[in-house]
Amino acid sequence: MQSVARGLLNTSAIMGVIPIGSGNDFAKAMGIPTQQNIAYYLDILLQHRVRQVDVPTVNGEAFINTLGIGFDGLTNLYASQFSFLKGALKYTIAGLKAFLTAKTFSLHTWVGEEETFQDVWLVAIANGSVEGGRYIISPQSSNHDGKLELIVVPSFNRLKLGWAFIQLSFGKPLTSPYRQLSEVQQVRIATSMAQPIHLDGENGPYTKDFEISISPTKLKVIGA
Repeated sequence: MQSVARGLLNTSAIMGVIPIGSGNDFAKAMGIPTQQNIAYYLDILLQHRVRQVDVPTVNGEAFINTLGIGFDGLTNLYASQFSFLKGALKYTIAGLKAFLTAKTFSLHTWVGEEETFQDVWLVAIANGSVEGGRYIISPQSSNHDGKLELIVVPSFNRLKLGWAFIQLSFGKPLTSPYRQLSEVQQVRIATSMAQPIHLDGENGPYTKDFEISISPTKLKVIGA
């Protein structure tokens, strides 16, 4: 999905979505139900309801749903190794493994003139509300409002991290004090050590410096 979106960006082409992936998070952000027959999706495409979708970039790489750094990226890395599993179960088991192995790290963020420093478990940038098929990382996110959500899970004890993960696994959104949320259009992030990351569920290179903004060009996508 991500590679197709990148190929269509800055063209006049319109993207259609048929949700046959593991999580189908972008389809959900477009209001397209999952587990329907092919005729249902062809009907949606024929109705041609085109939405102008925001396209965030990190270090020049485009993504369309979420970017995860730290625990989030590690969970996705483990999920990619469980090729024998499908759907949300894959991410649940991967999350359990990440819960046992993840480490906190120091985070430095710049939003405009404001700088913050803190120790965290994970950072996520959300253009859509759901990742990993069921994890409501940012319930108010909309992929066509010109804004991104910056989600930070602070460095509380591992027992609280486990409770936060259980809530997410049961389809409940994270709330304060388990997460901090702010709206941004551009943010710079630096971490104390290189972190595993994912872009829309695809593993990215370990890095410690992130320049994130919204592309001036919209992606044209057919939604429900």
